[in-house]
Amino acid sequence: MEVVLEQVQLMFSLENIVDVAVANNKLYIAVGAVSVIRIDLSEPTKVKEIQIPRRGESGGSIKAIFTDYSGAHLILVTSTFEHYYLNGDADDFRHLSRLKGLKTSAIGWSPLVNSRSPGVILLGTESGLLYEAEVEPHASESYFKRDVRYLKQVWQCPAGGAFGGIHCGIGQKSIHLIALAGATIYSWRDEMLKNSTLTDVYKHLFTLAPGSRSLGTQTEAGMLQVSPNGERYAVLVPGTLYTAKISEELSGNVIDTPPNAAGLLLSNYHALLADSRSLYAVNIWTEKQVSVSQFPGEISGVYCDRQQQTFWAFSAEGLTEIKLENEESDMWRTFVSNKQFEEALSVVKDQADRRYIYAEMAASELEAGNYREAAAHWGLSDAYIEGITAKLIDLNDVQALVALFTNRLSITRGKAQRIMLSSWIVEFLLQQGDPQPVMAFLRGRKDVFDKDTVFELLQQHGDNDLLLDFANLVKDYGFIVDFYILHDEWSKALKVMRDADVVELVYRHSKVLLAALPQETVETWMLIPNLDPLQLLPALLDQARYFRGDVSKSQVIRFLRYLIFKKNVQEPMVDTALMYAYAQAPGEDELLQFVKDREQSFVYFDSALRLCLNYGKIKTAIHIYTLMDLREEAVELALKHDLLDEAVSIAEQSLENERLSKALWLRIAKMRVAKDGPAGALVLAESGNLSIEELLQLLPDFESLGDFAPNVIRGLEKSSRELKKINEEMTQSLLAGRNMQSQSDDLKKRYVLVEQGEDCQTCHFSLLTRKFYVFPCQHGFHFDCLIKELESTPAGRQIRTIKASSAPAEEQDQKLDEIVSSCCLLCSDSRIDLVDRPLVVDL
Repeated sequence: MEVVLEQVQLMFSLENIVDVAVANNKLYIAVGAVSVIRIDLSEPTKVKEIQIPRRGESGGSIKAIFTDYSGAHLILVTSTFEHYYLNGDADDFRHLSRLKGLKTSAIGWSPLVNSRSPGVILLGTESGLLYEAEVEPHASESYFKRDVRYLKQVWQCPAGGAFGGIHCGIGQKSIHLIALAGATIYSWRDEMLKNSTLTDVYKHLFTLAPGSRSLGTQTEAGMLQVSPNGERYAVLVPGTLYTAKISEELSGNVIDTPPNAAGLLLSNYHALLADSRSLYAVNIWTEKQVSVSQFPGEISGVYCDRQQQTFWAFSAEGLTEIKLENEESDMWRTFVSNKQFEEALSVVKDQADRRYIYAEMAASELEAGNYREAAAHWGLSDAYIEGITAKLIDLNDVQALVALFTNRLSITRGKAQRIMLSSWIVEFLLQQGDPQPVMAFLRGRKDVFDKDTVFELLQQHGDNDLLLDFANLVKDYGFIVDFYILHDEWSKALKVMRDADVVELVYRHSKVLLAALPQETVETWMLIPNLDPLQLLPALLDQARYFRGDVSKSQVIRFLRYLIFKKNVQEPMVDTALMYAYAQAPGEDELLQFVKDREQSFVYFDSALRLCLNYGKIKTAIHIYTLMDLREEAVELALKHDLLDEAVSIAEQSLENERLSKALWLRIAKMRVAKDGPAGALVLAESGNLSIEELLQLLPDFESLGDFAPNVIRGLEKSSRELKKINEEMTQSLLAGRNMQSQSDDLKKRYVLVEQGEDCQTCHFSLLTRKFYVFPCQHGFHFDCLIKELESTPAGRQIRTIKASSAPAEEQDQKLDEIVSSCCLLCSDSRIDLVDRPLVVDL
């Protein structure tokens, strides 16, 4: 620890200082006879000077000021023992007339104090009397409007010494009071009942005889200080420093002090003793002086701010802050040397030092024979654990081993070491026979153990419930399902599958579960949304192979139909699987109906056909042949199995293809004649699908045709009509052919040869330069020249009408073509209309 004295510059000079009080960053300085300066140390520029009201010449000057730990309340005492009260937020003092004449030397503030009112206080006097009073708030509106509600004496010091300090503190259910009168310390302790007031507590407290400890014979007031953490207190009387824990009953230590020490400050670990020039720091745990510092000038006093844990010294030259830097840095060594290990741990900062402390704690516990405590501390140290482990194994102290390894695990960072330690901890916990600590450890350490190793350890100990709990913890649903199946607990296995939604487990155990619980298994599969149906086909086909019951009770068929018709699965293999399941059943109606329902979706006809043929599902096979457009094979199969109705139905469906229909009917007729003789042929003849001639060829030689006479006659008449119709059609065809030959000969004579140099008869330019017409008379004209010439003829009006119309260009060209090509311009009658035109036209 290093003591640093830091000078604080104020905006005003400190002269005629009478007393100082500091609490919670509020500094009160009594200056001169009637003034108190209030400074907010968090904002040093906020300075307020407050004067006490003068009460004539007998008012006196300031003698002492007292403030509570919160800095919210101040009581000032004058040389004539007048008392004034100042609230921390107020700007004026209030006279406490009822306290007049009390020679107050110390005040004990209420531990229940608030910012509005100081409440019940204790006032110790120079003559050893102790009074209790209740001070009203600063702006009291009570009925009596008294400054002090009551004042009463509660105790008297037997030795009659002046009070130097009073401290009152409250625990959870108790109250303690420490007072210094003269050189004697007095201590009261009592229970504090719920809802009791401080007045009630004091009333009973002072009926008790206090504990006491005398530090000398002086009667003058000494000094009492309490540490900032409220755990210790110190008393200074001339030549003697006494320190003790508040929780202990006057069992502290007496330390010799420098001869001139008159000021006392107390931190959590050191007492600071001051004379006018020097500051001595004493370690209250080792009772040794650790440093001496010199003030820059002569000081008038030292003061402590418990709330902010700051220390101050005052002199005429100014304000000095006393800083204790790194106060806790070496305190842990002191605590360790005194075997105060908990205190050492509370102040140590470095992790290496902390582990050293645990090693010392372990050694101390081991020396005392406390193996479990030693093991727990050893685990948190850096010391090797092999020796203590062997010792604990010999002692068969499993709990100590668990504590040792658990604590060592908490400070180990290497992955391999953590896995090894966690495995040993599980082993030790299992030896205790209680599964709850095992699971509690595993839940809290899921990131450090090796799953396979833990499984092996748990299996060795044979606790199935613990095994399942661990598997649930690590979400190893595969192990849980395997376990239930191994023990024939099928329903529990299915429940795990539903809850875990791990499809790989469904695929892996599909065969065994479908065989054991078909209905519940299928219902479970229906609840799992992302199953791949193809992965389940082996189990479904295997189950279908051995099912011999009613089709309506087949869970395989139920699930496959669910896939196809509810989930709309478009997988040909699923369709084939359902056909296979239907094929195992004795009937065929369901299979045939399914094929009809799915005929638009069938892809693998070959496999479906092969399946039906293998299992004797002939009607379904016939229907598949028709879907494949193999009607001849379908009829052949139907006739082979005497399914004449199915064959006839197929033939009737083939009427759009006359050749195929004829072939199918011939096959059917052949079988019918072979089976029923002429009667069968007669039936087919009456149906009209085959002619009598075709049927007669199927009958055996020398077969009687008596029954066929009407049919034969009708057949011959029909043939005669058809031959007559054919003859007429041939005659018409012959005539049409001759007519076409005549027209062809005429066309051969109608042609004109256009020579390369031939000119238009109108413009006399080459005829081949643009669109032209050549007439049978060998005259040739350009198309536009013809139009121009004809416009001046009677046909010109028709030409202009066509050009002015809104008809499409193609239609206009067609009409103009009909007019232009009707006759030659030079040879036709239209030339007569031009006889009056001159032979030579002037240009």
